[in-house]
Amino acid sequence: MSCAGMKRIGLITALAAAMTVPVTAVFAGPVTPAAAATSSAGQLNGVSCASATFCMAVGTSAGYATTLTESWNGSVWSVVPSPNPSSGANDLASVSCLSAVDCVAVGSSSELAGDPNFPNQNPQSLAETWNGSNWSVVSTTSPLLSGDDTTFESVSCTDSSSIYCVAVGAIEGSGNPPPLDQPLVESWDGTNWSLMSTPPPDTDNGLLTSVSCASSSSCKTVGQTEVCIENYQGRGGIVCPSSQILVESWDGTTWSIETVPNEDGTDNLVSVSCSGSTNCVGMGSSSTGTLAESWDGMNWTLAYGPNPGSGSEAGNVSCISFTNCMGVGEYVDPSPSITEQTFALSWNGTALSVVPSADPSSTFDEFDGVSCVNATFCVAVGSTQSPFPSSPQPLLETWNGTAWSVAPLANTAIIIPSSSGTAVGGTSAVLDATASASAGVSKVQFALTGGSYSQTVIGTAVPTLYGYILVWNTTGVPGGTYTLQSLVTDDDGDTASSPGVMITVDNTPPTTTVIVPSTGARLKGTSAVLDATASASGGVSIVKVVFVLSGRSYSKTVIGTATPTLYGYLFSWNTTGVPDGRYTLQSMATDAAGNTAYSPGITIRIANHHH
Repeated sequence: MSCAGMKRIGLITALAAAMTVPVTAVFAGPVTPAAAATSSAGQLNGVSCASATFCMAVGTSAGYATTLTESWNGSVWSVVPSPNPSSGANDLASVSCLSAVDCVAVGSSSELAGDPNFPNQNPQSLAETWNGSNWSVVSTTSPLLSGDDTTFESVSCTDSSSIYCVAVGAIEGSGNPPPLDQPLVESWDGTNWSLMSTPPPDTDNGLLTSVSCASSSSCKTVGQTEVCIENYQGRGGIVCPSSQILVESWDGTTWSIETVPNEDGTDNLVSVSCSGSTNCVGMGSSSTGTLAESWDGMNWTLAYGPNPGSGSEAGNVSCISFTNCMGVGEYVDPSPSITEQTFALSWNGTALSVVPSADPSSTFDEFDGVSCVNATFCVAVGSTQSPFPSSPQPLLETWNGTAWSVAPLANTAIIIPSSSGTAVGGTSAVLDATASASAGVSKVQFALTGGSYSQTVIGTAVPTLYGYILVWNTTGVPGGTYTLQSLVTDDDGDTASSPGVMITVDNTPPTTTVIVPSTGARLKGTSAVLDATASASGGVSIVKVVFVLSGRSYSKTVIGTATPTLYGYLFSWNTTGVPDGRYTLQSMATDAAGNTAYSPGITIRIANHHH
């Protein structure tokens, strides 16, 4: 074991001792500080994974007043505090992470207004950056568009050595009534956002909903354009009865509109993902269901996909290659009652197919974002409400290459005992566990299964800097083999249990006997041989045998630790430092459960100065 590991164990021993009882258990293993508590209600709009052990998801809290960000560490999601620049609505729509210390998130924020019917006014584009420890708001070009409403819908970053990001959305000009939407595109160089010039769409209304950059000189952005008519069919105002797919391409110098196939006036692309400059896939929907547009470097090709249910909408896509993409969305299930449920779509290079996803609620679940690291790890995010229309809660699911499953909102693991098969005993066996939860850890308990115990709680742990520690009095538990688990409860009442660790409870003391020397022996010199036997019950191992001396100024004083051999536990004793005279010699054995026992005493005589 390393010196650092021994120091950690020493600190845990001291902490447990401060809990009014001594520590006698033998243990080893790494120790992780406990997680901090936070709140998690709201919905998640986007996610970006830099690896299978780091993802960042973004969205907005319940009520849309504050931003919401959560990070994944490979085992559990945890809420990360994020700033809110405005007094009204603050919302993050998308995030892009190059690493665990380099993320950019975008969305919009707006101040409160005096009109209670329209509480938020003049939304402005919002951008925040993550440095591995904190989120910070950075200025966008919204002030250059004074009076206009500006919102970001998507961001894509590339090149970790020289950061380059593009964010897209929409501009709605000032006026009464306001003009229709126009595309908004800005670039980020790691220091400043700059407004980019884009060609105007051919129709009245145009907005961009997604962007993906393979490099600083190769980006695709998608959205839609609409033909709008005043007082269309007597409906009054401005009505936009048909839409067309909008795709724009960046070559490092200029943006240009690309030609894409459109079958009817209801087609739209919601998201795009580029795994290379000549490999991009966009997903969206039409009147018949889902659709995909694929780019091979020369042309876009349209493919219609399945319709999992009424009103199917593909919301986001993530590609690891041209022939391996995952898309997510939601559909309305009209039977037996109208509900909204999630769906996932896989793309194999030519066609879309449905991949079953998990739905924790029977009333309302939706996917809004997805990010894939490889073929066996994707994360999808959105929201769930049960019952509807209760406050939304974040929905997070992971893909393992075979199936989608709801990600754990709470997580715990036992770190002491460090492995299965450990024996424990006595009044002060130390148990330690890690625990974390996106909503904050409320309590951690330890539970025992085996014999008459069925996940029976044996105690509540104390939170410390070194984990959640319980000093356990085992003497009331019959000897035998049990399964030990840690149980975590978060501040929302969600629970999780750790994998089981097999332990042996043993409170039977070992036996030991001094076999050399015999009682009455005279000992002298620097290498008097001492030998003892030692054994423990139930197959528990002996971990230490020492020899102790009593008499004169000695009171069961340890004079040496024996070495286990085929001929017993041997110790070569230098007797020259012991005054001549009669003493009582004993062996003391300690087993793996922490139980100790002394042998019967034998009388010896030290005679270094008498003949």
